[in-house]
Amino acid sequence: MPILHVAASPRGGRSASLAVASAFLDAYRAGHPGVAVDTLDVWATDLPPFDGPALEAKYAGLAGRPLTDAQRSAWGQVRSLADRFRAADLIVMSVPMWNFGLPYRLKHLIDAVSQKDLLFAFDGGRPAGLLGGRRLVVIAARGAPMGGDFPEAEADHQVAYLADLGEAGRHRRRPRRPRRGDAGRARGRPGRPGRLARRGRGARRRPLITLPLPDLSRPDL
Repeated sequence: MPILHVAASPRGGRSASLAVASAFLDAYRAGHPGVAVDTLDVWATDLPPFDGPALEAKYAGLAGRPLTDAQRSAWGQVRSLADRFRAADLIVMSVPMWNFGLPYRLKHLIDAVSQKDLLFAFDGGRPAGLLGGRRLVVIAARGAPMGGDFPEAEADHQVAYLADLGEAGRHRRRPRRPRRGDAGRARGRPGRPGRLARRGRGARRRPLITLPLPDLSRPDL
């Protein structure tokens, strides 16, 4: 079961989301020896700009027109990133909250790869994801609880956004995330490590693994 880990924090060893992801992956590898992990660090990966040739390649494909050499090269970069999602059976995303939403580099990645015939297709005129059958674990961290002038139901554009991505997956389930208490430690229930995309309608909720959360007594995400 190949794993794709999309790492969205630039904080390295000081990142809470990366610490939880590392603990998850270590525990998963312990139960699945030999599993391959492909880490897509959005800060270290050359994400193609989605303008000019890439944008023209998208609309040429939608219109059924042949691509120019420049468009073909740009689309090849987009396809190579999307192929990493398609090659994985399990996708892990470790995501800090920035300004109530996602780090801009992660949004760049999502916008680049969420393309027709790469991660979704049209079924009866409506988009249908092409990543069905895969599991998705979302590890989301934030620096403080939401509330007051910023209620979670209105201001959360991190977890809510990832839960509502329809283009990149077929089945959706609400992610769970580490929360910080007064002491700055993450709280979570063992056995529910993250969002698990269903394999089909009526699938039962089963944990991938059970793991203790690492010490997160630091402010970084």
